[in-house]
Amino acid sequence: MENRREIDLLIEEQLHVHGSESPGTQIVSVLLTSKNYLIWRCAMISALESKMKVGFVDGNFLMAADDSPIILKWRKANSMVCSWKSFMTPDLMNQFMFIHDATKLWRSLEQRFGKTNLPHLFELTREIALLRQRNWTVSDYFEKIEQIWN
Repeated sequence: MENRREIDLLIEEQLHVHGSESPGTQIVSVLLTSKNYLIWRCAMISALESKMKVGFVDGNFLMAADDSPIILKWRKANSMVCSWKSFMTPDLMNQFMFIHDATKLWRSLEQRFGKTNLPHLFELTREIALLRQRNWTVSDYFEKIEQIWN
């Protein structure tokens, strides 16, 4: 019986939408573009984990059955997660605006941007290989390498 209560509390936490959360709430400082998916993804995962909503995007918190007592709360939390797609450029937001399931949205983003772009990877590797320290400090030089790689 104790385990069931713990599970219920966990589900309740995941479904809870805090009063300060709204579709316009800024949860990441990075706007998704066609070139920064991995950085944006990392920021979103951290933000979603902090709000206990990562299960909506990774498929671990699937949609409740229509006759479930939690379906309305599930829809509200799912809609909130989907509304955070406002952290994309307007072009990208328009392309994904009709996906209203957080898991499907996340998978669509992964499919589109998560694949390795070999020509781009080659160009980044080449740029780093050709980079010289010049008169920069080691810290500045390392920061420049990180900027290129990220």
